[in-house]
Amino acid sequence: MEGDAVIDGHLDWYGMPRAVFYDLGQLRPGDEIDVRSGDGLVRFAVTDTETVAYNAQPAGLFTTTGAARLSLITCAGAWDGRHGTYAQRLLVNARAVDA
Repeated sequence: MEGDAVIDGHLDWYGMPRAVFYDLGQLRPGDEIDVRSGDGLVRFAVTDTETVAYNAQPAGLFTTTGAARLSLITCAGAWDGRHGTYAQRLLVNARAVDA
């Protein structure tokens, strides 16, 4: 397995306060994340988190080579009604843990 697997999920949804990534901001470096795929279970360890502008293009996101990593993305910051989106994105980055 090489490159970056990216999973994007909602923070909330049409007035419902909790969606799939509602608690994503609780993850800290060292926390483990298990991902199931057709190939089995892959374990990742959180390396860092960052908050970026909603239209940012973080370096390394969607890479197809290099060490296996995982990027989880959800909305953050204040709601921007003019643009119809939250002003920021929370990114949680993780690396594959050797089994």
